[in-house]
Amino acid sequence: ASRRVEMSVPPPVPKGMTLRIGRLVMRWGACPSCGHVEENYVEKGLDVQIAMSIVEHASMPGCAGIWLLSADSDFAPAVEYAVRRGVPVHIAMPAGRRAPELERVATSRCEITQDMLDKCQVRKRRG
Repeated sequence: ASRRVEMSVPPPVPKGMTLRIGRLVMRWGACPSCGHVEENYVEKGLDVQIAMSIVEHASMPGCAGIWLLSADSDFAPAVEYAVRRGVPVHIAMPAGRRAPELERVATSRCEITQDMLDKCQVRKRRG
């Protein structure tokens, strides 16, 4: 059986950005090495939402560019569509990950390092 998990309150979204939230579905899975069975959560539906959003925004007059934070080559057709329409698409992916098909069609690529993430963290004020 599967069980659906949803976020109760989405995080605030900066102006000019779009947040797409998928849904997590619980699936039982067995370890290929030892056979241990445990629940595993997989995201469903978000890839299609993001690809549609890329195509939608690329079709809007005045779209200055798109940033995609992913190393999933399934986005390559949507990215290629946007770039063909003259909309630059910049890919940011986790350090060490590669997505050759996605990188081939994107305008640029950068890596998200742990140091970059650490610098983005909101620190509590003391006192």
